[in-house]
Amino acid sequence: MTPHILLGALALLVLPCGRAQRLGILTNPLGTLTNTGSLVNPVNLGTRAWDQTFGKITNTSSSDITRQLTENAIPGVQHRIITDVPLGGHKLAEIFQNSTGHVIDCNLLGDKVLIEGVLVVLPETLVTKVTPEEMDQFLDLCGTRENFASKQKSAFDYIGDIFKSLFIFPGTKWCGAGDVAKNYDDLGPSRATDACCREHDHADDSIPALEVKYGLRNTNLYTMTHCKDDRKFYGCLLNDSSVPSFTVGKLFFNILRTKCFDYTYPKTCVRDNAFYIPLVTEKCKEYRLDPSGEKQWQTFSPPNFWKDYLARKKTQTNQVRPVSPGSGQDGAAVPVTTEEPEEEPEEEPIVDAEPDNWKNLDPSEISLDATEEPVYEETTPKPVNSRSTRPNTSGSGIRGLPVIG
Repeated sequence: MTPHILLGALALLVLPCGRAQRLGILTNPLGTLTNTGSLVNPVNLGTRAWDQTFGKITNTSSSDITRQLTENAIPGVQHRIITDVPLGGHKLAEIFQNSTGHVIDCNLLGDKVLIEGVLVVLPETLVTKVTPEEMDQFLDLCGTRENFASKQKSAFDYIGDIFKSLFIFPGTKWCGAGDVAKNYDDLGPSRATDACCREHDHADDSIPALEVKYGLRNTNLYTMTHCKDDRKFYGCLLNDSSVPSFTVGKLFFNILRTKCFDYTYPKTCVRDNAFYIPLVTEKCKEYRLDPSGEKQWQTFSPPNFWKDYLARKKTQTNQVRPVSPGSGQDGAAVPVTTEEPEEEPEEEPIVDAEPDNWKNLDPSEISLDATEEPVYEETTPKPVNSRSTRPNTSGSGIRGLPVIG
């Protein structure tokens, strides 16, 4: 997802003097640094071994992870973590191979800062360091992985379940923490979803995790982007409505509940919450923008993607198939799938959107950038500083790589 998700979340895992410490020097909950009731607090998500602070893991160290991996090892399955971060890259692959050497499962990360933090607690014996060129070949292997009866036990399970939401989403190269693409044109099999994430990753205005911009402090542990970019991302995923786009949208907007920022009139409460409970519910039931005030930079909550997705599916039967934003190699738009999830839940498992979400506010009062309708057929121009194309080697080239296991 683009998630820029949790960009820099673990940048504080190494002490100023260079001595590594256990994961856990942040003293506030995941999601925001001020809200103890954050919906993405690991405790609220049922993550075992975590307390109420992000990254503070009870009795977890490299030796603990090694012991647990050994105890839960599956006979005939080799487990290794490959990364190019120490050699100048930004990718990590957790690879599982069967007795014949075929890849049966992979977990991918594409954010350098996040990976640097993770490497502090991962057992050194589990990690293989490779060059960026070799890394791309291992990623190609992950693309040919075989079906396996059950998901393999990840080393990240022993660090914290929250990491599962940071992995690059299967079938994509841009949806997750960072990206694992070889270049701008490199998209995964779920091309429409991946194109949405790629465009969002190249948003031209954002506030990095824990930093200040426009007088706004991003207390989240992941990057916050301008509302116009979040709106475009939201609409792109919703217009596709494939299973991958639905899953990515639900994670980004309903679970992480990522806020955006915009320069517009101040929001003011026009209806109080009659059932307000401190630290549990919102004090305000409805917000509006006040045109009598001076415009200012402020943050807005996301709408409920889950609800909008279900509503879209009900009215989509007789509509023309949507088009993804430039999924083809030549930048041309391509039709996208509208595959239905096998079973859609009868009830919505995620609470409704916050009253200050950008969809509920009066569109006429929001700045033009924040309310413009997304143009799904257009493609974000290739950045001038995008990574150059690397040769996509395969076959015999794999033989020269480090042996796993």
